[in-house]
Amino acid sequence: MVHDPDDRTIRFRNKLVQVDFGGFVKRYTPERIRKLLLAHEILDAFISFGESSVLALGNHPHGVGRKAGVNHQMITGESVFSFDLQNESLSNTGITSGREVTGKMGKILHPVRGMPSMAPGIHVKLKTYIP
Repeated sequence: MVHDPDDRTIRFRNKLVQVDFGGFVKRYTPERIRKLLLAHEILDAFISFGESSVLALGNHPHGVGRKAGVNHQMITGESVFSFDLQNESLSNTGITSGREVTGKMGKILHPVRGMPSMAPGIHVKLKTYIP
């Protein structure tokens, strides 16, 4: 890695190495939205950031907290798990669908081999408590 403090940049010597800021954005965006909602005294909200992230602030009008599900990646419309969320965000990555064949390498690396997983439906979930 090459750091240029004058330009405030970094770059990699190997052109195949890239930085993916998706993980940062998945945590930063819900936190930023949460702060905006609270600044406007909105204490209860459920914000969906498409297929990959949700923010659950406060409670549902009909009960405590909110539910967010994990869809089955091979069977459309089927849920495989449900999270109870209250003042938390939930993000996922590596979502693939059995209906899609992209030919692209997966972004989830096998912990031993270090190679991208090509398994359909593999995903990682991150549930984060928001104080």
